[in-house]
Amino acid sequence: MGHAFSSSQSGEIIDKPVRAAQYVRMSTEHQKYSTENHSEAVQHYAAQRGMEIVRTYADEGKSGLSLDGRDALKQLIEDVQNKTADFSVILVYDISRWGRFQDADESAYYEYIATTVTSRSIGPLRRMYPQIVIDTIAGIKQAGGWVEQDPVTDLLTINGEFTASIVVVRCQTTPAGSRRWQIRFDVGLWPDITVAVRMDQLNRNAFDYYRLPRSDMTAPRLRLADDNGISLDAYRFETLDSLFNLAARTDLLEVA
Repeated sequence: MGHAFSSSQSGEIIDKPVRAAQYVRMSTEHQKYSTENHSEAVQHYAAQRGMEIVRTYADEGKSGLSLDGRDALKQLIEDVQNKTADFSVILVYDISRWGRFQDADESAYYEYIATTVTSRSIGPLRRMYPQIVIDTIAGIKQAGGWVEQDPVTDLLTINGEFTASIVVVRCQTTPAGSRRWQIRFDVGLWPDITVAVRMDQLNRNAFDYYRLPRSDMTAPRLRLADDNGISLDAYRFETLDSLFNLAARTDLLEVA
């Protein structure tokens, strides 16, 4: 899922909300967007993953080519270096918001500082999500089903019979080299089915899909490894065809 700096990614589920800071920046050549737009996206991402935004560092109308004039980023770096930061995660919309430093050594230095806490870029996966939803809806319709999409929550109501929610799940690698995927269910919606799209190790493409029924998911979070036993891997599929087949409708011809 884009670029990430991390000092520790154990893959363990954290029971308490993770305290996070967000850094937002908008250069003058992107006037059609705003730091508020990016902040809303970051906050939505954080809420879905059990994070609490406790600090916001914002540079308005600042170029990312250097640190000059970027007082918010300077303050963020100072807080981390002085160990006064009261957060353990830094979130940015995408890595370009962190900076487009022309000096490679300067860029590497600031990235190194960021590894004293966990830093994540949310942009690439978040940008993939709408297309995954579009493709899912198209597949359901092609199978003969019909679907309604809630414009606010993206909850899918399929054939007026059951609801489904799509979650794109980042792949994390533990210090031992094992892969982990942490799924956070939307307990506010509690859809009948949660479709978890597990990303590959580079977080660029879908690795596989889990079709998880609410009736069998009793906890708000679920951690998956490569092998999870039959009780969970029975819900694993290589494609979304199982969902499409579930939504399919067969016309019954009246026999005279």
